[in-house]
Amino acid sequence: MEERDISDLLARYEQMLLTGKSMYFDADEYDDLAEYYDKLDDIETAREIVDLGLSIHPDNEALMLRFGKYLVYDAKYTTALHYLNSRFSSYDFELYLLKIECLLHLDLYAEAYELTAEILSDEDTDLDVILSELGFLYVGAEYYDEAILYFEKSLEYDPNNMEVLNDLAYAYEVKSDFASAIIVCNQILDADPYSIDSWIMLGKLYSLEEDFEKAIDAFDFALALDETNINILKLKAHCLLLSERSEEAIEMLKECIKMSPDESLLYLSLAECYMSLEQYKDVLKALSAYEDLVGETPESMAKKAHAYLLQGKIDEAVEFIDKALNADSDSFDVNMIAGEVYLKLNIPSGAEIFYKKALTLNEENAEEVLEKLVSVYLRKDELLNAIECQERLFEITESTQSHEKLALLYMENGDKESFQAAIESFDDESLFSILSVFYPNDMSDPPSRESMLLRLNEAYECRLLYKNIKY
Repeated sequence: MEERDISDLLARYEQMLLTGKSMYFDADEYDDLAEYYDKLDDIETAREIVDLGLSIHPDNEALMLRFGKYLVYDAKYTTALHYLNSRFSSYDFELYLLKIECLLHLDLYAEAYELTAEILSDEDTDLDVILSELGFLYVGAEYYDEAILYFEKSLEYDPNNMEVLNDLAYAYEVKSDFASAIIVCNQILDADPYSIDSWIMLGKLYSLEEDFEKAIDAFDFALALDETNINILKLKAHCLLLSERSEEAIEMLKECIKMSPDESLLYLSLAECYMSLEQYKDVLKALSAYEDLVGETPESMAKKAHAYLLQGKIDEAVEFIDKALNADSDSFDVNMIAGEVYLKLNIPSGAEIFYKKALTLNEENAEEVLEKLVSVYLRKDELLNAIECQERLFEITESTQSHEKLALLYMENGDKESFQAAIESFDDESLFSILSVFYPNDMSDPPSRESMLLRLNEAYECRLLYKNIKY
């Protein structure tokens, strides 16, 4: 719809402000003025206009609706809902959207769904718009399953709605359904192949799927559209490192440093690349460049400690990890590296303290920490603690490798019931793998399942012979 020309109305309003003299505006004019400033994102002026309009036209529904909208904008959901319920009694699409938004943010899902159903039953035109508006409300309130449903239904009417496609991709990403998000992102790019933001989003999604080569390809397309975009270069460098193409990552980071030499985090990323190549002198140079910009930080000191540790320079490693701990004892990375240092010093009890602290600091990295704790407890001959950590690790990963290791720990601990339950749940490939631990030179042809189970039970009975097996 073509916008109305309100230049005369604006001139009158500005004249009123300039002279300080009151002028009469009808309710529609106040609404038009508020809409104008709303679109300029000048919300404060729009509020003032609505307040002034309501002081003259207190029962005007359009102005009352705008007043309620600003309450919602301020996240005053209870106040907004009370206001809207007290001022309106009949159905109105915009009104119901505001009420639904309030109800969703107040976790009153059933009431919100009731109003949603009423909208869908009363409206029979522009369903693509109605469904998309509902989707925006539900995604804003973090009801992602419902948002996805409404967005997908909206796209049945208008498959090329970019705003809906972008929000649908976002909803899938938040739910960690990266594969679906990638499909939607590709739909966006089919419609607009020159969208840099969409290529960046696709690259990020592929990196979350750990498909780093495809992520790199996506970032290359983005760079073809904007070759000097440092953010894209950094994203590509990160994926190059994760795909074990560290030399290329280093060159890209050096290019970024030329573009932005005072961006300190680039030097930390560069140090990480050199670390992956075991080029420890270059690691320390990169960290020194970082510290020239921001001074010593717990992160840089911990990374120095790690570099010295991997070079076998234990005294230097201890010096820097102690400094890092004094600076920030609640850093996950610092505690992890401290654990490694203490293991290298053959002080497993000290390593245990730091790894357990790290586990409390970052549950998202529990897998990495639990693996370290299993090693610590085996070093301390604390099998029950090792088993407990391995059980937690298996719950998290559900991987064959962690299950096989758990079975071996059950064997070492003499827990026949748990050992048998574990091996009987293995498929033939896993049985063959664990049997190879005991009979590495007698595994040319996989025996039958029954034979493998029998031989593993025999190995269990002779477990004392295998106490020196390294887990």
